[in-house]
Amino acid sequence: MYARPQPDQGVPVQILHALDGKDLRTTRFTLCEEFTNPPEHLRPSGAQTVGFYVRLGDGQGEVGDRPINGADCTIISDYADALSVARDPETAAADPAVMAERMAAGSLKIIGDPSAAPAVLTELNIHKLLAPHTA
Repeated sequence: MYARPQPDQGVPVQILHALDGKDLRTTRFTLCEEFTNPPEHLRPSGAQTVGFYVRLGDGQGEVGDRPINGADCTIISDYADALSVARDPETAAADPAVMAERMAAGSLKIIGDPSAAPAVLTELNIHKLLAPHTA
């Protein structure tokens, strides 16, 4: 697998390292996480949201430090709500009951089918991987 890092060498590199050595030859999937209402100091110039994406395809992994359009699955979450979940690596962020509660409260929206994510991505457990880096 060839992993191509983006210019930012922070959290995206953590995901790329976790993908290193994984067989991505037949995997095609893009996951995007977008966080609304983030603190001003975290927003890139001109952006209203923050987030990241993981794109797998053609035997490669690509991770970016911004949300993108056209992902197979996009998870949009209120920043403050997501932060309380993201800081605890033992929290079952994808627990269906927890997700249903957050969706009912309007703090979580899912576009696409998260169950369509390939095993290589779900086994990565991005939530647990990124929890220690969550401010």
